[in-house]
Order: sequence, then structure tokens, then C-alpha cells
Amino acid sequence: DLKLATTTALVTDGRFSGASRGPCVGYAYPEALDGGPLALLRDGDLIEIDVTAGGLNLVGVDGSRVTAAQAAEVLQRRLEDWTPPRIRHTGVLAHFTAMARPALLGAGLDPAAVERPRTTTPTTPGDQL
Repeated sequence: DLKLATTTALVTDGRFSGASRGPCVGYAYPEALDGGPLALLRDGDLIEIDVTAGGLNLVGVDGSRVTAAQAAEVLQRRLEDWTPPRIRHTGVLAHFTAMARPALLGAGLDPAAVERPRTTTPTTPGDQL
């Protein structure tokens, strides 16, 4: 869709392929599954992408712009209500999900991770999204 190519950005904490138009933000860290900032975003949120500074910031809620202080309050409330999603995979996929490390940490498999939870400390609202 040519209109989407000029009005929409792809933002993901995962790997992607085939994106060839418009701005793309990939490998955001920490990942949403681990309590990263993308886990706090909701449908209708407005984000601002600062390519030069490498920042992604919440600037609106429910389609309306908010101040930085209001955005921080919204993120704080969402962080307090956030719980890690339950991993529903079984077998090999469950082991892969437990062992896979984010791109920032080399995107490899860490067998020791099976013995400890995948989740990390959630990002604080003061951090950039």
C-alpha cells in the first residue's frame, strides 16, 4: 500500500524481513516479553521516532497528544500493572523461547537460561521507549 509506505513505521523488538519502505525500527531492547518499553504501548498511542538520537517516545494516548509528564504517568501506571506473558509453547519451541537471547546480547542460545526465568527488570518510565 503506497499510502502506508509514507505514513507508517515498522517498530518491533524482534527480527523482521521484507520491510523495504518507510522507517523501520528493529531489535528494540529490552524486548517486550522481558518487560521492555514496547510492552507498555497500546493501540491508539502516538509515538515519536527520533532517528538521529535513536529514541522512541510516547507522545500521545488514545490518539491525543499529551505532555511528557502525562506520558510518564501513563507509562508508570502501565508498568505497575504489567505482568510477563505466560509462555504457552511446548517441546522444542518452549526450549528455544527460554534459551533465545536478544540481538543486543548476541542473538544466540543460552542453555543455562532454561533454569532461570526469561524476564528481566522492566524498564522504568523515565527511560526512552
